Amino acid sequence: MLSSVKEIEDALHMQENPWEIDENYLQIKNFSFSKILLIVPFVYSKLLNILPALAKDILLWHSFNHKSPLSTVTANTRYESLRIKCDIFVSNLVSLRYKKNKRNALLSIAQDGFIERKLGSLNSLDAIFLKALRTSKPRHAGARPFLRDKNQRKIANSISAYFDINKNDCAKITDLIRERSPDIDQHLSMLAGYHASFKNISYSLAIVYGQNSNSEFHQDTWSGIAKGFIYLSDVDETCSPFEYCKSSYQDAEFRAKRTNNAVMAGEHKFSRSTRLRGGDIEDAITQFELKTIVGDSGHLTLANTSGYHRKGQHLSSKPRVTLTFQIPRKNIISKLLINLSKAALPNI
Repeated sequence: MLSSVKEIEDALHMQENPWEIDENYLQIKNFSFSKILLIVPFVYSKLLNILPALAKDILLWHSFNHKSPLSTVTANTRYESLRIKCDIFVSNLVSLRYKKNKRNALLSIAQDGFIERKLGSLNSLDAIFLKALRTSKPRHAGARPFLRDKNQRKIANSISAYFDINKNDCAKITDLIRERSPDIDQHLSMLAGYHASFKNISYSLAIVYGQNSNSEFHQDTWSGIAKGFIYLSDVDETCSPFEYCKSSYQDAEFRAKRTNNAVMAGEHKFSRSTRLRGGDIEDAITQFELKTIVGDSGHLTLANTSGYHRKGQHLSSKPRVTLTFQIPRKNIISKLLINLSKAALPNI
């Protein structure tokens, strides 16, 4: 599958700097109502910027987009650890929907923070992937060719390009994954922290070569969210394997301490997603089991990326090719309401 790298190389060379392509996503080239709606979150964010940091921490405590405290006053309290613990409690309520013989296994998935499955050959989807390479405009999707610190040090030989797949083809991919992994709704729900449904999923074909800003251990946000990664090329320890600190999402005190330290040091100004550096990396690897996920093409990983994770080292001469997706994120209040409503129904 996609073992011939020529199509990939041709797509990557369409742009000199594929990671810079979506910087001006608010620019309206073709007038439409849907594009006008993009202005709403832009205006909302500008209005929020007027508020002092402490006020934002109070008003947005429940939001997954409020990735870390902004005020050093808040960072000196138990604010972060308490909201993480609340999220863990609310997220575990998902298990109440299921019978006892299923519940322990599902709670174990939530505890670990990830699950792996082998989907087998995806050769039947090759035409979809090649179509995306030829017709979709690449974007960087957050993987940047520099470190997210005050120095913004550039990373040499770094390429990250994400090609979005059209809606109709996404539906075909979802049907295939559902067929080969029938329990995916339950697994996603436990990792996302609310009763989720594996439908209307958007996929991107992700091509990575070399290191990038995701090569550092980081958590995406404080509140549990679920993402999926399917290898479309064989991935070993030298080809940017996905690496995850097992059970790190569940350790509220460890995560809160590192986030608060980052706020006190001013690092949150450069990356709102807390990154582990220096001795914190050794502490994390000592405290949590580091899982390096290798596998053949067709290997699926579902993960709660609010646990610490990173893109592993890239020593191979070939790019890593993956199919990536995530389900909608919910704030903690929405999670609570969804989970309680489902818990009131008969167990399944």
